[in-house]
Amino acid sequence: MALFSCDDKDSEPPLINIVTPQENASFSVFDTIAVTYQASDDRVVESVSIKLVNLDFIPVSAPVTQHIGKAEHTGGAELVIDDRQLESGNYYVLVTATDGANDRNAYLRVHVAAYPFERRAMFFSDMNTVGQGSIYRVDSLFSGIALHATPGQDIGRLLVSSASDRLTVAGSQSTGIIQYDLEGNTQKWSASAINQPPAPTFLDMVAHGTGLFISLFTRELRGYSLDGALILNRQFEHDRPHTLYADEQHVLVNLREIGGGQSRLLVLRQDNFSEKWSVALPMEIVAFCRHSSTEVFIFGNDQGQARVLLYDTGTNGWWEPRQLPPGRILHAVKGEGQTSFLALESGLYAYTYSPNYLNTLRAGEVFQRLCFDRADALLIGAMGNSLKVIAPQQGTVVAALNHTDSITDLDIRYTK
Repeated sequence: MALFSCDDKDSEPPLINIVTPQENASFSVFDTIAVTYQASDDRVVESVSIKLVNLDFIPVSAPVTQHIGKAEHTGGAELVIDDRQLESGNYYVLVTATDGANDRNAYLRVHVAAYPFERRAMFFSDMNTVGQGSIYRVDSLFSGIALHATPGQDIGRLLVSSASDRLTVAGSQSTGIIQYDLEGNTQKWSASAINQPPAPTFLDMVAHGTGLFISLFTRELRGYSLDGALILNRQFEHDRPHTLYADEQHVLVNLREIGGGQSRLLVLRQDNFSEKWSVALPMEIVAFCRHSSTEVFIFGNDQGQARVLLYDTGTNGWWEPRQLPPGRILHAVKGEGQTSFLALESGLYAYTYSPNYLNTLRAGEVFQRLCFDRADALLIGAMGNSLKVIAPQQGTVVAALNHTDSITDLDIRYTK
């Protein structure tokens, strides 16, 4: 047994050697990296920590810490690459040994291939003639419809969060807010509101990151965390919040004056939900489509005529880039690049900002709700009680599914 005096300071860090994996070994997301190492010290190796880090040495996996308590040790650990959002690229297996006074790092490079981004399924909600509906699932090939859940109440909005495997629905009149775990097909949490029959209770719902934002007929704007905690509850006196938009910096709210014709845009900061801007607009907003980190397309109706504005969150200014065809706009979604898809009373259109061009995809066909499939660059439209899958470049229908009742909303679940 070795004895050391109080004056005998330990200045030598442990020695550490990574045996496996090999340098530049390749793995994929959800693989397990089997790490073996050798650690030694002139006194004692107290502990060893093993983790996967990016090239900036920021951990991308949970660390595995092992308490050793001896001078020499050969050990191992399994690192599970469980972050499905991880991008393809080079990473380091980092092993750190400490003797209580000194640390030493050893690392080697490995390559990780990202989890494929693919469409897993599509979900939609419907409403029958007595105001009740269910949730349905369409398979990844758009070849069949199956019943997913039956709340037994009405559903106005539906959102899928692929990263967290959650499905959130908001009722139109009687149903509250319900969030489901798609992996276990169980209810995670729910929330209610004061019913205002026959008026719709929940008006719009958007999500960004782990935040979920909902506008209510009772002149409320609510925000919830992923676990259902109330993070925002703002009451308006003379206005009712309607159409919503959220990104990493802002939450945009269309406020409509109760009993009047005034419509304005309220911009809240995402970090603390304080008010940043408020601006009067010449129309009621139907949909927002992101253009850049500071610019958002706003689509709406002004006395029955569709209009488009380009709004700048940095300057609180807007301008009208072009005129739209006669009639109202019912919905709009962002596509690839600078293209948005517009559902008007006169048909389905693709609007590209640069060059400023409006292309007719399906003349005379009225879609009440649109969804863009980012995995395969397809446009899905709900037209009454049917779904049409459209190739945007040609405007051709590549798949169609008929349903029994009118479709109220739809969203896509991806692999990540």
